[in-house]
Amino acid sequence: MVSVVFMIGVLNLVMGFCLAVMLERPTVIYVPRVRFPFRKTKNHTDSEIQRASEDEAVDDSLSPPTGVRIEQIPQKWVEMLSDSEIEANSFVEASVQVLKLEVGSYVDHLQELEDAIRQVIAQNEGDRLTSKLQEMIALNEEWSMSQCEAVRVLTENRGEFGEYAAMGEILESLLLDQVPKIETGCRELQALDGAAMESQDTITAVIGQFVGLAHELRDTIQDSLVTIFCREDRLDDFDRSQQMDVMTGLFNRLGTELVFRNWWREDSARMRLVSVALVDVDRFDEVNRRFGSRVGDRVLGTLGRLLEQLVDKESGLDRAFRFAGQRFLLFFGDTGPRSAMNSLEEIRQTLEESTFVFGAKEFTLTVSAGVVEVEASEGTPELYQRLTKLVDVAKKGGRNCTSVDDGSGGVTVPAKDVQVPGRVIKID
Repeated sequence: MVSVVFMIGVLNLVMGFCLAVMLERPTVIYVPRVRFPFRKTKNHTDSEIQRASEDEAVDDSLSPPTGVRIEQIPQKWVEMLSDSEIEANSFVEASVQVLKLEVGSYVDHLQELEDAIRQVIAQNEGDRLTSKLQEMIALNEEWSMSQCEAVRVLTENRGEFGEYAAMGEILESLLLDQVPKIETGCRELQALDGAAMESQDTITAVIGQFVGLAHELRDTIQDSLVTIFCREDRLDDFDRSQQMDVMTGLFNRLGTELVFRNWWREDSARMRLVSVALVDVDRFDEVNRRFGSRVGDRVLGTLGRLLEQLVDKESGLDRAFRFAGQRFLLFFGDTGPRSAMNSLEEIRQTLEESTFVFGAKEFTLTVSAGVVEVEASEGTPELYQRLTKLVDVAKKGGRNCTSVDDGSGGVTVPAKDVQVPGRVIKID
């Protein structure tokens, strides 16, 4: 009898110890690693398709399907990644991909409500306007809570970021900066109460701020993903459709990186000339406020296609890219900075002399730009920093001008009259 009691006591101790160990372990969730199949497009050759198929066959034979361990990630995030069939190799990538999905969904709802509010204002329906503004407030209050939740998850898991710690800090800081701005906008809309119909300027200004904040976050997220893919040498994991900007039909940031990488692979000694320009549409927020952000997107789509037409195609080496927001990148292969500047000035003046038409309304656009010769020792991050500084120089120089790197931080160049004809461009 004593031995039986003794054995029961030992078993209780063992079970208690095991339970304690299990409770001490952090929550672990496994996100399935989803493979992106190679999808054929009209731009893929048969050899590319065959090579991709062989690569996938080799991968499958070498390694069976595995799970990616991502600790302490909300179940909601896991479901979002799984539903969207997004591969996540690490906690940081999973976090950034989730933020991308969330900001995309938020912008879709934001634009729908913005369109509805503009329609109600045009029809002078005060009661419906009050109702739609309450929906706008609710949407942004929910969005603000989602951002706070994202900050909490990122903060609690800083140790998971590893070499991407700086990236995580940038995302945290941006989210924390945006939350009070969104809350202030909600309070401004709430304060309108029964005077909403007489406060149209305030409404469009607040909605414009919501849109601008979302675009800033979207662009930062895109930069983060490109950084991850470049650093982990995963640019070839994505098919051509994922390299394209749907709105403009141009290569996006991911496609931009691929073009540079392929160019430097063919010119490993970095002997060939390459010049690059960054073009930023001046005061584009005014277009969004006047017509709405959805129309603003259509304007950018038209502008992107126009830039693609204006870039010199004779050599087959020049092309335009959708860089971010209202910014476009122009790539001039086998071209020095002076020739690139001349081409850029012709493009800038063509845009300046153009009249854009949406419905019965006309408007004009100008751009500020910077152009540099790519140095043999620099990568794309350093190149983009130089270009961004030059665009800032052009903005401070009065906008609607071009700046070049003179070795001391940049200087605007005097405009040369290239006698470009005016044109009328209809926004579809």
